[in-house]
Amino acid sequence: MPTAGKNLLVSDKVMAWLSARAASEGRTVDELAEERLLESLRKEQRDKSWQGLLARGRKHGQTSGVTEEQVPEVVREYRAEHRGR
Repeated sequence: MPTAGKNLLVSDKVMAWLSARAASEGRTVDELAEERLLESLRKEQRDKSWQGLLARGRKHGQTSGVTEEQVPEVVREYRAEHRGR
């Protein structure tokens, strides 16, 4: 739900880009800015999730003694063992 009275300060250059883009799409600057901000925040969240997953994978690899070069073979073996379950 939109909240009235909240403002965001952007440079003249960004405002000009938003205004031109919004006009070309038949939308308001607010709609376009909100969409772009949400896209950026979601991407940042996905990137952090991936970084966390990669970090956990590296940590598990270090504690298990598996090297990065061995990972494809370990994955193949795991999949072969668990195929058809």
